[in-house]
Amino acid sequence: MPKPGINMRKIMSEEEREAKNIKNKRILAWIIGIIMLFSTASYAFMSFDGSKTKQEKINIGGIDFVKTDYGSWKFVINNQEFETLFNPSQTADISVSIDKTLQEYSGKPLYFGINSMEDSASSGNSEIINVIGNYISAYQYSCLSENCTEDYPVKNCDSNNVIVFKKSDKLNLYETSNCTVLEFEEGNETRAADAFIFNLLGFRTKVQAEIG
Repeated sequence: MPKPGINMRKIMSEEEREAKNIKNKRILAWIIGIIMLFSTASYAFMSFDGSKTKQEKINIGGIDFVKTDYGSWKFVINNQEFETLFNPSQTADISVSIDKTLQEYSGKPLYFGINSMEDSASSGNSEIINVIGNYISAYQYSCLSENCTEDYPVKNCDSNNVIVFKKSDKLNLYETSNCTVLEFEEGNETRAADAFIFNLLGFRTKVQAEIG
């Protein structure tokens, strides 16, 4: 009879012990197999997902334009990164007759000329400021004449850098005195702005040369 309070342990035979070891090894091998299966599946999924999100890239004039996940284009010139909604090829069809370069805007104030807020093109203005804002000293709206309905300073085209967005039935960019006029079709303010930016950066001639 066992003494009270002492747990009895079954004495296992050598055969039983060996059978138990084999069973434990099988269970361990089964667990390792499942882990490896899930690891392989996870790697395959990540590889597939990575291939889907591979960034689109084009080269224009020796500069790489890389498309972001949210649809804009990033590029680097002289160690300075720029980001535009469109790339130069997407604005190549726009008529541009502007001789100014980015240097002529550098360190100077920039004005967006209007006669009323209905004349403004907010998305176009924002695109220009977002891209070249680091180069100019300041920016603001300005009135084109004394008849302006807004409380902004009057700036003429003779002595100031003034950009005028003008609604039209076509996209056409040109200069008049010191004013730069960006004619745009409704909804194309940003594309007009990017065409202006690429012209400042010298990409217009590069794109036209590559299109041939």
